[in-house]
Amino acid sequence: MRSNNHWKRVGIFVLILTISLLPIIPPGKASSITQSVNRFIVAKETKLSGNMMAKVSEDFIQDLSDIYGVKLIDQTETVKMSGDNFLNDTSPNCNECLESTIFYLFETTNDLQNILQQLNDPWTKSRLYIKYAEPNYEYKPCLTFNDPLFENQRKDIEQINAPEGWDVQYSSIPETSPVPVVIEDTGMDVYHQDLNIMAGGQDMLNNSSDLAETVVHGTLLAGMGAISNNDKGISGVVSSVPILPLKVSVPSGGMSLFHVIKGINYAISRLSGQKAVFNFSWGDYNYSQSLNDSITNATNQGMLFVAAAGNDMNNNDIRPFYPANYEGVISVGAYDARVQEMADFSN
Repeated sequence: MRSNNHWKRVGIFVLILTISLLPIIPPGKASSITQSVNRFIVAKETKLSGNMMAKVSEDFIQDLSDIYGVKLIDQTETVKMSGDNFLNDTSPNCNECLESTIFYLFETTNDLQNILQQLNDPWTKSRLYIKYAEPNYEYKPCLTFNDPLFENQRKDIEQINAPEGWDVQYSSIPETSPVPVVIEDTGMDVYHQDLNIMAGGQDMLNNSSDLAETVVHGTLLAGMGAISNNDKGISGVVSSVPILPLKVSVPSGGMSLFHVIKGINYAISRLSGQKAVFNFSWGDYNYSQSLNDSITNATNQGMLFVAAAGNDMNNNDIRPFYPANYEGVISVGAYDARVQEMADFSN
């Protein structure tokens, strides 16, 4: 059972983190989204477990391959947790199994929109026990910055009252385990001398520990948690925070929707019940049911999500921007320290 002081500290941490994630891309570099032209996600709900689930999954994959000429690329499972219960793979009674959603990533050379229309047809969904099917969107980064030395940071750091937050963080609240930040992005320089990188970082596309970036973005984001008082580099707004980096981007730098979902599931399993903050500094205007479901499930397990509001001068209350507009996600806009108000390009 966590103490009140622990959660008070988490709240202060989140407040500082939220301020530190302000997207500062100038006008003309607003985020955009592309649709992976030949890949799509199918969500299938099940209460089966173990070998029975594996057999049903195998038959389902074969059915889609035979009917629609598609190829399975990857799959990931989101288990709906309740309290301290976990999926019981050995249970012979399905009533003892927890409900889970399996997300399948398929590839096709046929007409993607026609396949999605057929899979979302009520009769097909009922016959194949499909929840829904949608494109595998690729989200573009919403944040980039470069502050090489603390003196270059001082004005902005003082503008958001970060030193006052540090005083509370390090003086008023008893020391407890720091809350890790999961950065799902383009990868990271895991050998960076100024970052507190946790073990277990993963490239979700290639199932490897190689997190090298083809487009540098994730390492820049991690600067928010740079180690302080080590005579190196910069001081993070949230100093020395443990960072779990997950690479979810394609070579061009866009974030693959399916692999973001896979990353959420991986992080929950890797952290083994530990609470964490997820950072999503990317997004656009296409709603994804699969990402919304995954965030909701993780939030119900105590995870917190912080996402960029976007940089299109858009009113997100009128035209929602995702994932920032999903329920339970903290949406962060850009702040212009020069005029001490919201940046004119920020959503």
